[in-house]
Amino acid sequence: MRADVVVVGLGTIGALTLAELSAVPGRKVVGVERFGPVHSHGAFTGESRVFRTAVHEGERYVPALLEARRLWKSLGAQVGRSLLLETGVLSIGPSGSAAIETTASEAQRFSLPHEALDHAELHRRYPQHDLDSDDVGFLDLLGGGLRPELAVLSGLEIASANGAEIAVRSPATAIEHRGDAVAVITAEGEIVADRVVVCAGSWAGELLPQLAGLLRVTPLSLTWFAPHQIDRFSPDRFPVFLRDRGGAHLFGVPTLDGFSIKASAGELWGNYASLGESPKEVDLPTLEHIARTASWFLPDLNPEPVRVSMHYDAYASDRVPIIDSSDDGRLTVVAGLSGHGFKFAPIFSRWAARLALGELPDGYDPLVYGLDAHRSCEPASSQIPCGA
Repeated sequence: MRADVVVVGLGTIGALTLAELSAVPGRKVVGVERFGPVHSHGAFTGESRVFRTAVHEGERYVPALLEARRLWKSLGAQVGRSLLLETGVLSIGPSGSAAIETTASEAQRFSLPHEALDHAELHRRYPQHDLDSDDVGFLDLLGGGLRPELAVLSGLEIASANGAEIAVRSPATAIEHRGDAVAVITAEGEIVADRVVVCAGSWAGELLPQLAGLLRVTPLSLTWFAPHQIDRFSPDRFPVFLRDRGGAHLFGVPTLDGFSIKASAGELWGNYASLGESPKEVDLPTLEHIARTASWFLPDLNPEPVRVSMHYDAYASDRVPIIDSSDDGRLTVVAGLSGHGFKFAPIFSRWAARLALGELPDGYDPLVYGLDAHRSCEPASSQIPCGA
């Protein structure tokens, strides 16, 4: 098969990139996915994702998050779905802590709608949370939750309506430069294209040798618990939340199914060189730890998860995504989203589409996101991006 552009991997970035590239009539665009459409194996899955505009990772991200929010709402309006659950995001922590102070400072600088809650007001409005005596709250009113499976489905629907071809259950096994073209080798044969975009998530390091040493696979667990009083955890009463307490981390989302809430502890297993080496399920001691943590933060939860899932994301050593094109512009890669990529997906997918067409996207900086920048950045033990 011959194509103008092939997108390898139809998770969040891949599906939205395919939609972007298919928008021009007459361009033959093909998407290749190793699993079925909107499957349960990717880093994007798990019902919801946290979306914030005030983030403690650094103010450099705030303008991009505001633009991403606009794009998420625009995409939702286009497909007639509520992709952004506008509950706000409640951060809870000790008064004067770095996370609370940084988010408050960003909100002031960028005039972000927010509410600062002292201990008494926090307890009065959100009694679902067990608090320490010095805990205060910060409510990011533009934040909320994103619906990942619906987002991927929406991207694929748009691409299909635009005439893109979608090949599912067709894993790519190799990608080869061939002079003035690139070949994507799959189990069903090969597709030769002028341009190829690789958005293969945790499989990217195995597919592209140039990523060797730049990525690690990090397992992430998600858990859902059933509150005794589910009405207290509805989206209108219980915002998406982030908490750190006594060395434990918990984030969560209000009930979307009417009987449970997502309350998850995130990264607990460390890093692995490949997906094949990663644990495939949550072991019992870790599950018990998550359950104790969840019921400590939210005492109304029945301390036995009603649902558990494992997910895998590729992390860059500096936690800055790798977004770059080959010297000839024929191969573009988006990889190493490092657990924070979903919220930026509408922006990153536009960058990927523009790069694949030989353009330099607005807001994209190769000195930050390019392969050379990642090769020159020493592996970081902190969460602060290299050069931030």
